Amino acid sequence: MNRILPVLLMTLLAMCMEPQVIQNYPDYEPQHRIAIVRKPGFTVAVSESQRWGDTLKLTPGKYLIEFREKFTSIKGAAICQLEPGGIYDIEIVRKRYMKMSGRYVYEGECRRSNEPLPPEQYELPEDDDDSDQSGSRDTDDDSRKDNDDSSDENRDPIPNDTDSGLDSTQDSEVRPLSPEEEDVTSDDPMLNPAPSELREDKDSKDGDPE
Repeated sequence: MNRILPVLLMTLLAMCMEPQVIQNYPDYEPQHRIAIVRKPGFTVAVSESQRWGDTLKLTPGKYLIEFREKFTSIKGAAICQLEPGGIYDIEIVRKRYMKMSGRYVYEGECRRSNEPLPPEQYELPEDDDDSDQSGSRDTDDDSRKDNDDSSDENRDPIPNDTDSGLDSTQDSEVRPLSPEEEDVTSDDPMLNPAPSELREDKDSKDGDPE
């Protein structure tokens, strides 16, 4: 009776305590990116950190996990290759007696208790945000295009070259030059002879008999 009472007290105390969760990442990570390791009736810890808790939440990788029985304090270890989204239970495969320390130790293995989900079973929140943002951008582009079209309809038409009086290869009016536009001077001596040549030409015409 005296031996059973301490065990009952420890059991009641363990039931009243809130399970302690140990994680090796600073911020929140979704379930499909981490791995969970636990063993009912035992506390577990990563061998390097020695932070003991009821559940380990770890980033994927290979770990040496230690586990310790709550009532007997018998310890054990297991090498676990953890994958993202996996939930692992430690199964004891052997109990060994260590002569040098005079204690028993457990050898364990990590067994995954859930099936891996295909990638399409879950969607990342940022993917939804990107799709919403792209949809809103498309809506904004459409509305901006409609506004540009309406402004083009209300804008005054631009006159073409024919209406503005500019030269055009088609429908251009051919008209003679006015006297003010005629250029009677030229740099060519054949077209614009010197005054002395004009006088000689005139004298020769006057001297010729009819």
